[in-house]
Amino acid sequence: MSSKNNDSADLKIHTGFRLSKNNYELLEDLENDLGITKTSVVNMILSLIKKDKSVLINLIKSAIIK
Repeated sequence: MSSKNNDSADLKIHTGFRLSKNNYELLEDLENDLGITKTSVVNMILSLIKKDKSVLINLIKSAIIK
């Protein structure tokens, strides 16, 4: 493999995970609101969490408390 094309940031992995109907509808809403694809929405959310994992931890704690 050529090192010129070996950029891990561009590597895409196909995933076939399942979502609940409510989460899928939320993903569709975010897709429409943001004007980006569902895949881009998921990538954006994961990128935000990766930068600051406390965001995810706080969301989980908030959901548990309610």
